[in-house]
Amino acid sequence: YEGRIVRQRKCLKDLVRCYNTKISLTHDTTFIEDAIMYNRRLLAATHPADQSKFLHLSAFGGFLYVAFDHRRRVEYLDESITLHREVLQLDSAQLTHFSIIQRLIDSLSIRWQLFGRRHDLDEVMRLFTSGVKDTYTTVPSRFELACHWTYTARIYRHHSLSTAYENAMSLMQSSLVFAPTLPIQHDRLVEKRDLYEKTPLNFASHHIRAGQLERAIEALEQGRALLWSEMR
Repeated sequence: YEGRIVRQRKCLKDLVRCYNTKISLTHDTTFIEDAIMYNRRLLAATHPADQSKFLHLSAFGGFLYVAFDHRRRVEYLDESITLHREVLQLDSAQLTHFSIIQRLIDSLSIRWQLFGRRHDLDEVMRLFTSGVKDTYTTVPSRFELACHWTYTARIYRHHSLSTAYENAMSLMQSSLVFAPTLPIQHDRLVEKRDLYEKTPLNFASHHIRAGQLERAIEALEQGRALLWSEMR
C-alpha cells in the first residue's frame, strides 16, 4: 500500500512538472485547468508533516498567479493568496517567507485594485512590516521592500507612511554601511542610486506636508551625510 502511494505521488509530480514546464515555455494556456487539477491532487496526496509540503504550496500558489494572469479568473488569484498564506504559517519555510511575502503583496494589491476591499490593503501593509523585519533575507532586499512600502502607502494615503519612511531610512544606512567589502558597497551605491537619492528627499517632503520643517531638514541632512560619506 505504501509503495503504491509513493508511486502515485511520483506520477503526480511528473505530471505537474510536465504541465507547468509546457505552459511556462510555450505560453499555451489550453491545459491550465488540467495542470491545476493535478497540482491539487499532488497537494492533497502530500502528508501534512512532509517537510517538502511548503514547496508544493508555494509552487502551486505561484502557478495559480500565472494562471490568473492568463485567464483573469479571480478564483485563481484567491486560491493563490490562500496557499501563500499557508506557507507563511510554516516555520520550516522561514527561508522562503520573504519571497512569499513579495508574492502576496503583488496578489493582494491586484485584488485591492479590482474590488477596493480595505482589508486587502491593510494586509498588504502588515506584510510590508513583516518583510522589512525578516532577518532571513539581505538588508538591501529589505531596503527595496521598504521603498516599495513608502510608495504604496503614499499612493493610498495609508497611516503607515511615516513608519515606512523610518524603516526605509534605517535600512538605507545599514545596506551601505554594513556591506562586507568596499567594491560591494560601491556596486550597491551605483545600482540603487535612484533609491538612495530619492528616499531622503521623499521623507523630507512628507515632513514638509505635515508641517514638520525641522524634521524635514534632519532627513535631508541624514541622507546627504550618508551619501557623501559613502562616496568618499
